[in-house]
Amino acid sequence: MANYTFKQYTIAAAGTPQPLVGTTLSAAVAASPGQPVTVAVADASPWDIYGQGFAAAFDVPVYAVFGKLGASEERVRVLQVVDGTHIKVDQLAFAHANAIYVRLGAAVNSVYVQSKDGNTGNFLYIGNSPNMVKATMTYCLAKLAKVAALSQPTEFSDTRTGAWNPGDAANCWIDGDTTGDGYVPSFGVV
Repeated sequence: MANYTFKQYTIAAAGTPQPLVGTTLSAAVAASPGQPVTVAVADASPWDIYGQGFAAAFDVPVYAVFGKLGASEERVRVLQVVDGTHIKVDQLAFAHANAIYVRLGAAVNSVYVQSKDGNTGNFLYIGNSPNMVKATMTYCLAKLAKVAALSQPTEFSDTRTGAWNPGDAANCWIDGDTTGDGYVPSFGVV
């Protein structure tokens, strides 16, 4: 088993679920059926699995999932991380607007999330749907309480073991009580 770790992320807008690992488009992109296309994103680091040798070592296909659940959501294979703000994908069946979510899609065995010490909101909420509702805990898997600065952060680790990557990183979402609160995610793969 190996772990793919990421930078620290922050809650972009409290009360609005966001992908656990992902970014947004920094420019609208047109459909490109059957043709590879380079896409401008705010941050290409979620797909830098290739740069760390992760995908090559484990033969893990890596995808970009555009949009939320619905008619225009699509999953496309990432061919290359061009630079820090661009990824090349194999094709796009749909046009996508500026600022929509683009999330990492990859087969994973486990999910781990650690809150940042010193967060100001009471909780971070880990879920499995963009429709998660923190008030009722609908589609929520865990609730991470805040801790004081320089204290041991709270964490969530799912309990699956032994299966051959049954989960999908694209199905992991997060929300928080306060915009700007931080967290560090990682995924395990077999």
